[in-house]
Amino acid sequence: MNLRLKKNGFYECADALCVVKSAVFPMRRRERKNLKNLYLLGLGGNLGDVRRCFERFYRVLQSDARFFVAQNSLILKNKPFGFLDQPDFLNAVMLVQSSLPPLTLLKIMQRAELKFGRKRSFKNAPRTLDVDILYASAKVRACEQLMLPHPGVSERISVILPLGEMKFKRGLICKLKS
Repeated sequence: MNLRLKKNGFYECADALCVVKSAVFPMRRRERKNLKNLYLLGLGGNLGDVRRCFERFYRVLQSDARFFVAQNSLILKNKPFGFLDQPDFLNAVMLVQSSLPPLTLLKIMQRAELKFGRKRSFKNAPRTLDVDILYASAKVRACEQLMLPHPGVSERISVILPLGEMKFKRGLICKLKS
């Protein structure tokens, strides 16, 4: 893929994707040993100042002792899928450590979406913030509320490209897959 830096800070490429600059995306820190689970979160949004929303969400997680954000990907701007008549999306991936079980994390992420102004009007609707749990190191029983890995994650360019640019310590991805 050929990327070209534009004057406005965006990178442009042939297939209508671009990278957005941010103060904390991308970012990488050392893992913390006292939090037992690793989660890969997918962030998305296309209403309002989404880049700023991602940065605020990062700071909310970092200020909560239950979470440690080990790494953020770059932010990718891309076209919507599903419902196409809406603004382009910004997407990023976040590696988070927590001792919370997956379903508890899901409830906390859904509450965060609401606090950031998310309204669930219809499937693939425009949104201020969408947080998906993509992978988890914790064992999860299949249930209606949470399927892991997240369905369709391996086909979404909005996950594959940001995830591909992240640098993982040896064995870290194995923890997420097991």
